[in-house]
Amino acid sequence: MYEQNPRVSKVKFDNIIGSTALHLAVLCRRSHIVVKLVAVINERSEDPADILSTPNAQGDSPLHLAANMGSIEMSKCIIGGHKHLLGIRNSCDSLTPIQEAALSGYKEAFFWLCEMCYSTAQAQDYCRAMNGKTVLHSAIELEHWANPNINWIKAKKNGDIFTEVRKLPTSTGTRLKPFQDLAFQIIHRHESLMDSVDNCGYSPLHVLAEKPLLHSEAAFISVSWTTSFIILLYTC
Repeated sequence: MYEQNPRVSKVKFDNIIGSTALHLAVLCRRSHIVVKLVAVINERSEDPADILSTPNAQGDSPLHLAANMGSIEMSKCIIGGHKHLLGIRNSCDSLTPIQEAALSGYKEAFFWLCEMCYSTAQAQDYCRAMNGKTVLHSAIELEHWANPNINWIKAKKNGDIFTEVRKLPTSTGTRLKPFQDLAFQIIHRHESLMDSVDNCGYSPLHVLAEKPLLHSEAAFISVSWTTSFIILLYTC
């Protein structure tokens, strides 16, 4: 049907969730079907990008769903040469696929999607919500940030960067969270997000400061001066 009439690719088969065949294939994790459908769309459609970005009833494109499920394989297939799909925001909460991956706790998919962007600046733009919050703000809010086995100190002064990473002994009963080091990795790979503020003027540090520090949970302290700052991850 798809091969004979490419326009069918935009038909929504489910009146409740408004999904196309590609949406349904992604939701069912049928990666082999996703590959076939995307191939037909790219080969026979006049505007493949338009079809690949078709939203369901929740405003999610097929890439949003693949990212939300942490599937690099399906995300890679859908993106192909259409990297602008990474920046499309859904109509429900204005999230990009990159944000979907991060907020679902799929660290590998999140960083892979970031690497697919044309530049670091573009990736960081796609990491920011319409309210100004970045994935770092959200990771801390959702407590996807604890790695109690790591003590990480990074200092920057007058353009020079000094980094020290030390392994700390794990206290008895310490249990890593399911999303243990997402925020830590975001800080490590996208350092400038630490200085980002949302529309209310709150930085990731403000978000952290409002959270109580619990036993065996990790935290980071950021102390800023005009020419230097220190970021410390420590075990309470």
